[in-house]
Amino acid sequence: MEVKFSPSNWKAVLLLAALAGASCRSETEWLFAEAARAEGSDDYEGAARRLREIVIAHPESPFAARAQFELAQIHLLRTRDATAAHAALLEILDEYPDSPVAVPARGLLARLYERELQDPGKAVPHYRAVLESETDIDVDVERDTLLSLGECHYRLDQLEEASAAYRRAVALPYDGSSDAAYFRLSTLSRLSGDREASLGWLEELASQTADPTRRYTALLEQVEVLMSLERFDDARDRLREAERLSPGAPANSELQARLDSAETEPMDGTSGSLAKLQERIHWGSRRVPRRER
Repeated sequence: MEVKFSPSNWKAVLLLAALAGASCRSETEWLFAEAARAEGSDDYEGAARRLREIVIAHPESPFAARAQFELAQIHLLRTRDATAAHAALLEILDEYPDSPVAVPARGLLARLYERELQDPGKAVPHYRAVLESETDIDVDVERDTLLSLGECHYRLDQLEEASAAYRRAVALPYDGSSDAAYFRLSTLSRLSGDREASLGWLEELASQTADPTRRYTALLEQVEVLMSLERFDDARDRLREAERLSPGAPANSELQARLDSAETEPMDGTSGSLAKLQERIHWGSRRVPRRER
């Protein structure tokens, strides 16, 4: 993204500006540097006060939109004032729609709707606006946005749209935050009756993830799908691999018993344990916003 305001970059830049000397800087630059100093000392009220002064007293300043965006982040991520953050973000889009922070403001507004206000329907158009923006965004922001968009569509029961977003996310260079998308894609494929595709997503996940818990869960789900396909030898291979990852786990014994039974009884491919397996998946495995790390 063209401008990304995290504590590690905006403060560093402004503190360097502060060292240049007050005589060389405008009042807005001084206020911005002081806001950076305040937030660096965890004085969020002090930082917010200086940022508000820029916004109110110097609305035409090049710093005004940036100050408004940083103020919104403080409200949302530090003081937990969603109402104030919402107002600040809307003002950016109304007053500074062409500023470098307009796209990140849309992303933050979408997040506010999705997570704080629990309104995925309102989040969707803002996530889409970020993806459709002509401003270059880095791959991590693109991936996070697609994962969030997919989750919103999934919560709204818009399964085709969810699948499309998740597919775009996993097509990007692999990152652990994409693991949840693979699980979702497997579930969506299975719901649509495409068990081969469901298996493919689980195999791709198991081959890429560095998280042993997610790999183990992916293997258990592969056993489920392979049983529904009556590929019992392959199911046993996956179950042995799962046992190596988690020796003696109760789920292994349960699946072994069901696998033994399945070889002598017809299956309809609608195993009731799918929901139980899904409960083990950590869906909230998306990248943690830098400010929360």
